[in-house]
Amino acid sequence: MILATHLSDFVLIASDRRAMACDLQTGELQISHDNEIKIKLWHNGAIAGAGEKVFLDRVAQYFKNTDPQKKQFNELHAIYNELQIRLNEGVPKLCLANNSIIFSLFNGKETHLYSIQTENFFQTFKENGVEIIQPQLKIIAPTDVDVACFNIPPNMSNLQEFQQNLKSRTEFKDDMQFITHYIIELKKSLLIKQVLTQVSQLLLMYFFNLVQQVKVLLCILITIF
Repeated sequence: MILATHLSDFVLIASDRRAMACDLQTGELQISHDNEIKIKLWHNGAIAGAGEKVFLDRVAQYFKNTDPQKKQFNELHAIYNELQIRLNEGVPKLCLANNSIIFSLFNGKETHLYSIQTENFFQTFKENGVEIIQPQLKIIAPTDVDVACFNIPPNMSNLQEFQQNLKSRTEFKDDMQFITHYIIELKKSLLIKQVLTQVSQLLLMYFFNLVQQVKVLLCILITIF
């Protein structure tokens, strides 16, 4: 599970620790381990993903390998290529079609938060006899909350309480008060408890300062239950 939110002056990204890998003999996703660091830093931000571990690791490596000096950033093309490689390696479409990627990008002035759903890479339509895909790069706007997990709970309504209690760093006396607020909010979120009951009791949290590129205020591991 990945949870990301834009707090105006900071970005919060939190994740569980479970890694899922495809067994090429059975074609099924299986638990690899429960000690995964899903949130990875790259030179212009952070990236996290929910889904098939090998595919997500390769996408994260693409981000890390990009040239910091180049302005052009072809993340959708890179994700499409990695999907094709995994399909050619024998990974079934079902294991790849509902993966999620969330990343932050510092453009030299401010940080933006984005999410990409792999299902859009498998949805085609014909135009002039040619099959076309339209993958989408979704902007996570301030006060928005994006939750990504392989099995989305049917009821997301209890996420609204967490969203209503979002506050920027400027509303707190110091960093510790700011961080403590989100530890409490994440711990009491019924949605997060519902998801983590199925995967892991641990949640890894990163806070990124939006005006200081990839500087991390704190990385903290909390127990939800």
